[in-house]
Amino acid sequence: MSNRNPDGNIRSSMERSSNPRNDEAPLPTPPASRAPPAVHDSPRTAFDTSELRERVDGVLQSDIGVITLLNRLKQSIASARDFTYFLKERSALEEKHAQGLKKLCRSTLELIGRPESRQGSFAQSYEEITSIHDRMSDHGLEFAMSLHQMSDDLQEMVSNIERGRKHWKHTGLTSEQRLQDAEAAVGKAKNKYETLAEQYDRARTGDRQSGRFALKAKSAAQQEEDLNRKAQAADADYASKVQAARASRQELITSLRPQAVRALTELITECDSGLTLQLQKFASLNERLLLGNGLCVSPLKNQPSGIAPHTRSLREVAHNIDNEKDFRDYILIFSNKAGSRTSEIKYEKHPALVSSKQAQPPSQPPQQSFNTPTNTYQNASPVASSSPGGYERGHRPSQSGQISGVTPYQPPNREGYPMQVPQTQYPGGHTSLSHSQPPRYLGAQIPDIPPHSPLIMPGTNLGTPDGPKTDTPPNFGDTNRMRSESGSGTGSMIPHMNQYRDDVQSRPSQAPNNHFQQLPRSQPSYDSFGPPAPQQSTSLPNTGQPRHSDGPRPDLPPLNPVFGVTLDELFHRDGTAVPSIVNQCTSAVEFFGLDVEGIYRTSGSNPHIMEMKAMFDNDSSQVDFRNPTVFHQDIASVATLLKHFLRDLPDPLLTSANYNSFRTAARIEDDIGRRDSLHAIINELPDPHYATLRQLTLHLYKVAEHSPQNKMTPSNLAIVFGPTLMGQGGGPGLGDPNDAAWQARVVETIILNTYQIFDDDD
Repeated sequence: MSNRNPDGNIRSSMERSSNPRNDEAPLPTPPASRAPPAVHDSPRTAFDTSELRERVDGVLQSDIGVITLLNRLKQSIASARDFTYFLKERSALEEKHAQGLKKLCRSTLELIGRPESRQGSFAQSYEEITSIHDRMSDHGLEFAMSLHQMSDDLQEMVSNIERGRKHWKHTGLTSEQRLQDAEAAVGKAKNKYETLAEQYDRARTGDRQSGRFALKAKSAAQQEEDLNRKAQAADADYASKVQAARASRQELITSLRPQAVRALTELITECDSGLTLQLQKFASLNERLLLGNGLCVSPLKNQPSGIAPHTRSLREVAHNIDNEKDFRDYILIFSNKAGSRTSEIKYEKHPALVSSKQAQPPSQPPQQSFNTPTNTYQNASPVASSSPGGYERGHRPSQSGQISGVTPYQPPNREGYPMQVPQTQYPGGHTSLSHSQPPRYLGAQIPDIPPHSPLIMPGTNLGTPDGPKTDTPPNFGDTNRMRSESGSGTGSMIPHMNQYRDDVQSRPSQAPNNHFQQLPRSQPSYDSFGPPAPQQSTSLPNTGQPRHSDGPRPDLPPLNPVFGVTLDELFHRDGTAVPSIVNQCTSAVEFFGLDVEGIYRTSGSNPHIMEMKAMFDNDSSQVDFRNPTVFHQDIASVATLLKHFLRDLPDPLLTSANYNSFRTAARIEDDIGRRDSLHAIINELPDPHYATLRQLTLHLYKVAEHSPQNKMTPSNLAIVFGPTLMGQGGGPGLGDPNDAAWQARVVETIILNTYQIFDDDD
């Protein structure tokens, strides 16, 4: 059997591959009752009986022995090939399942760490459960690799046995065919020999064969001689054919047939043994997989300390969740932000309303008193008064050299800083009101304040004669203004007021540098004092209604418009890819508004927005939002201004041309595929659009990082900015309301994948 040497190592290689690796961790041995019997331990006594062996050998050594073995080997090969296919498909399924489980575990671990997910014991248990599934996926991958190796081994074995079967089919059937041909030749020679012998016998006895005619009849002696010669030749041929058939049969029975039978029997045994071995290995691997997963779900208790650390079971991990503790810990995180309880809410009637309801003649307004803290000033310099009674206008010195002033607290005003001087009491119970408005941003420069002059805080609402102003005050602190008592008339004060008004109007425009504005140092101001007595015939201009502006300043023409201009035009005009307004607004929000709850969701003050819009349309290079007084300490107005700029772009930031492409990409369910599709579309944007989108996305990512404080998660930001950044694909008035969800999905995907789409130092 020298021609089977190349195939002789199949069984040994498969036996070596079935041995477990030395570095594998030992698993618990299954119960002995469930262990399958070994191949060499199977009972074979019935087959070893002489009677059965003789019967089997009789069939194998017969003429049908070789063809019977070939058919049996064909069945073994078909079974091995079917099991190979089963192992390959099972391996693919296990690998797909394990890879999917591992991918699910990775994505779940990322979701657990997101700020919008629960933390505490739930997050810890959820993470541990995910880790258990990750270990189970590792077992599944190992099982799939083992099955794949088994299928490769079986495929190699089947290929080798198939080659051996073809070889012995040709050899064995050729030998059998030679014997059959020899036997057929013997039969043919015998028939010819017997026919000639019969004819010779009739010719010798004189019995002529009827029905045969010859052109020239031979004599009886000649016919007898011819037939005798033919019969002798047929006899010799017949004898030689018999001799050749005997030799062929002898060779086949003694050598060729046993050799083919033995080779085919070994191939059958090898194929069946290899298939059985792989089946046993498959069963062992299934037990190993199930035991490994079982130990992951429920580890063995009381293991020695040197084997492996004790881990909790899946049941123990799930029971370890403490919902009450998680809730309590989450609430306590915000304990430092809760602050102390506010003071009791009190009702305080506005002085103007109180004075208007008192029944006194119009020429003599009722007296008004204020119960407010008294502030004192040092080094007071009183101003002489021409009114009778010896009272002084402005500040009156006391015996201690200090001037006391009483002022009521007024709610601050965020627009225009109009100021109302509290009612000043005059002799005889008369009161007078004075209204003023300090210079606004980019208006007249405010003179310095003397040591005894009152301080006015920006955004403070000082009221109007018609009623209180109820705008919500910005967070400027609780600083009270002060004024001094006055008991004189206003006859001598009119020149001073007019002088200050002229001085204010003659000064150049200058932005304030600090949070407080001061009154003039040398003389009292018309805009801060100046309560005209009702008895005087002299009237001051603009004392009935405070000066107030709800729109852009008329002295700020749109020299370099920013709103309603395309990004390409801004780029070619200003030379910067990112417009200045985007840089200013994002920087201001990052400095002052990252922790403001509802940033970009809460609308700002419309007068502030219109004023800042006029400032940018006039000269955006002169606007600096690093000084919070520029935007009136109203960060919500800055955020709203940025949204207005993006909304007013003639071509949306994500461009109308790419609207359908973004909407199609948003419909992709796979997160990675959707991100890559959006990334490709963003890379095709024009340079100004790409640079501005990058700046805005990096900014929104920072805002989302502070979502525990500002409540603006990527989803909330996407809802706000989706329609603003994408616009309406079909033009004004043609937008599909159903597209809002896809627009929000586009923006949310961009924010969540900021550093995958844009480089931080791009």
